[in-house]
This record gives sequence, C-alpha cells and structure tokens, in this order.
Amino acid sequence: MIQWGELIDRHVKGQTEIGLTWIRVDRTGTVTGVYLLYGRTTKLVPADGETWTVDDGKIAAEIELETELKFRVDHPDFISQIVS
Repeated sequence: MIQWGELIDRHVKGQTEIGLTWIRVDRTGTVTGVYLLYGRTTKLVPADGETWTVDDGKIAAEIELETELKFRVDHPDFISQIVS
C-alpha cells in the first residue's frame, strides 16, 4: 500500500515499504508521469490519447507496486543481485 501525501507544486509523493513513488501533473492537473523508485526507476505514462487524473495515477502506481512485490517474492535471487 502506498501512503500518499498532498499535491504540492504539481507533485504528489507516495511512500511504500520498498521505496518512493512520485506523481507529476501539468498545470491543468493532468498526470504527465508516475515515477516508481524501487531500487530502479520506472516511469508510467498515459497512452497516446489517454489522460489520467491524480486518482488514476495512484491506481496505476498501486497496481505496479503489487506487481513489483509479487516479482520480489517469486524471484528473491534476482532482486538480491539488483540491490547489492
């Protein structure tokens, strides 16, 4: 689960047990990117023609976090190589 902060200066910060998550929005409040810093950086962006609200960005981040946590459980040897 991601603990979300408030929207400040076009950014929303999220904290997880494995790292930080940032949502960046443009001046209209539309998400331009979701950044996941979990030992490596992953950037999620809306598909062409698609727009995300901050809530949509949070949902995308939560799904990606669950995927990352499952991967770490399924492949503990691989993760230890990244971290070390």
